Amino acid sequence: MKRTHIRMALTALATCAAAGPLLAQVPTTMAPPPQTMAPMTPPPKPTSFQITGAMTIPVFSYADFLTDIGWMAGGALVVRRGAFNSIRLDGEYNSTGYEGSNLTGSAEVYGGGIGGGRVVMKGNVQSEGYIVLGLYNHSASSASELQFGTKLGTNIVMGRGRVRPVIDIHWLTTWSQPYANLIAIGAGLRF
Repeated sequence: MKRTHIRMALTALATCAAAGPLLAQVPTTMAPPPQTMAPMTPPPKPTSFQITGAMTIPVFSYADFLTDIGWMAGGALVVRRGAFNSIRLDGEYNSTGYEGSNLTGSAEVYGGGIGGGRVVMKGNVQSEGYIVLGLYNHSASSASELQFGTKLGTNIVMGRGRVRPVIDIHWLTTWSQPYANLIAIGAGLRF
C-alpha cells in the first residue's frame, strides 16, 4: 500500500511539473504593471544537445508486474524555433527489473520520436515543457513489440554557460498492451 501512495504522489508531481510552463503562459488580471515585469529574454542557443540519466518508476497497471525501480539513459537534440518554441528529437533507453515475480530478467523500453516544447525564462533559469510522439520497443522476458508512444515532460535548465545542468521529469506511455508507463526523474547536461 505504501508503494501505491508513493507512486500516486510521484505521478501528481510529474503532472504538475509538466503543466508548469503551460500555466505560466495564462494571462491574469492580477498582473503587475508592464514596467515592473522582468523582460523576457530568448534562450541563449538556437540548437542544443542534452544527455540525461534518471531513475524510472513503473506506474499504473505496468507497476503490477514491475515493482522494481529502474534506470533511464537518454538524449535529445533541441532546436529553437523563434524565441520560445522548440522542436525536439528525443531518444531514451529504460530498464526495470522484475521483483517478486516468477519471471526473471528485466523489462526494457527504448526508442525515440519527435515533438515540440514551449520555453519560459526567468533570469538564468529556463523551464521547457515538451511532448514527444514516437516509436518505442517494449521487451520483457523473451517477447518484444514495437509500439507507438507519448512522452510528456519538463526540463529545468540552469545557467548560461556552454555546459548547463538540467533536471528532467517526464512520463512515458505506450499506446498498446502491455501499456508501458514509466515516470523518470533525473538530471543531466545540456551543451
